[in-house]
Amino acid sequence: MNCKSCGSPMSDDARFCTECGADNISEPKDNINDNAEIKENPHEEVVFDTADMDSTKNSTQENEQINSTEKSNAEEVVFDTATMDEPKSMPPEPEAATGSTEEPEPVDSTENKETVLPTIAPLYDEKSVEENTAQSSAIAPDNKQIKAPKRLTAGRAVGAFVISIFAVVFMLVFNITISTRIGLSSEIVRNTTKSMNAATALDCELMDGDSLNDYIYNNIDGGLISRSRIERKDLRAFLIDADFLGFAADKLADYSAYLIEGSTKTKPSLTSDDIVDFIKDNKSSSNKEFSYSLEKTDYDDIGSSLKNNGFDDAVSIDCWNDNAGFNLGNLHFLFSFITIGILFTIVLVLFVWIAIVLDKIGKHVMGYFGNIAIIGGAVTFLPSLIFIIGSASAVLGTGAFAMYASSKLLMPLALIAAATGLFEIVVGVIFKKIKKHLKKKESKVSEDNK
Repeated sequence: MNCKSCGSPMSDDARFCTECGADNISEPKDNINDNAEIKENPHEEVVFDTADMDSTKNSTQENEQINSTEKSNAEEVVFDTATMDEPKSMPPEPEAATGSTEEPEPVDSTENKETVLPTIAPLYDEKSVEENTAQSSAIAPDNKQIKAPKRLTAGRAVGAFVISIFAVVFMLVFNITISTRIGLSSEIVRNTTKSMNAATALDCELMDGDSLNDYIYNNIDGGLISRSRIERKDLRAFLIDADFLGFAADKLADYSAYLIEGSTKTKPSLTSDDIVDFIKDNKSSSNKEFSYSLEKTDYDDIGSSLKNNGFDDAVSIDCWNDNAGFNLGNLHFLFSFITIGILFTIVLVLFVWIAIVLDKIGKHVMGYFGNIAIIGGAVTFLPSLIFIIGSASAVLGTGAFAMYASSKLLMPLALIAAATGLFEIVVGVIFKKIKKHLKKKESKVSEDNK
């Protein structure tokens, strides 16, 4: 027969080849036979090859480390090139049992081999951390900025309430002052007086029940009436034709310029001599309506009669000062634009003070501002509106000269006051709307914090 390994001829009873030394008789048994032997001897102690197990474990660990290195795509793995150049000796496969009791010598898997463990890449790098942080901040950018709303203490609320009372008072004074300064200015008084109806004014009753025309008729009678036989209707026609309202308008404008504007230092006056001069200047009208030509004696009688009835004292500024107890000429300081500016500044300072006392808590500040503006505006607007609506009815109901004159002269003042009050009410409502918006926003923030 020939050698199974090298093919050299050998004798039939020879076991080993004389050329290559191969064993031509023994063959490895199947795993099935091994398993059969194990089953036949279940109680036989099993001996494991520890060298083979260590080699297998090392190989498995190396494979896991290489796989994790490839998946992470991180730092480059550096191996010992000297070791890589040399082929690694693998332990030989164990031979099948041939009845020999010799155990193979354990192979040291670490012999002549230097193993360098691969560097494991980190699970995340700095760039990934920065990107994740930026994304988290973009999702909730305001989380760190949300603050708990401030709470208003009772002491601050009481302090703000007290200051609010002063603010309302100064606001009312400001409203009255600016309305009077504009509504009773000399030019407006002059135009308003001229716009009155002369016949209606003469027919209105005074406090004693007589009409204005009757009052004038009785006060100029110093013998003139008996001589000229002038009747009441004749005097009424003369006053209308001579435009006595134009004369009165100029005189009232002088009083306004002195008391309200302070534009003149000369005291205004309306004396009996002024009345006589007015009649003299309208001689043509008197001749037409009286059917009588007035002479010097008649003018003297008219002047004396007016003085004896106390007309001069009734319209004298000095008498008014004595009755008031102070110089009425100083009133123009109260109604000056400088005073109006000071009052407005005080109101603003009080508003700022309220905001400071309330610790600048938006909703409370807007609430107090709204209350002050609404109260001050309502107190100014409602009386003005009542006067505007009720003055016409009062004149028709009473027929009094005082009601008619005041309804005309004070109407510009009332209109300006009503407009001022209405404006303040609108501002107050705006403050209230802002307060409501801030309160709703605060509630939403509180819900988000929860």
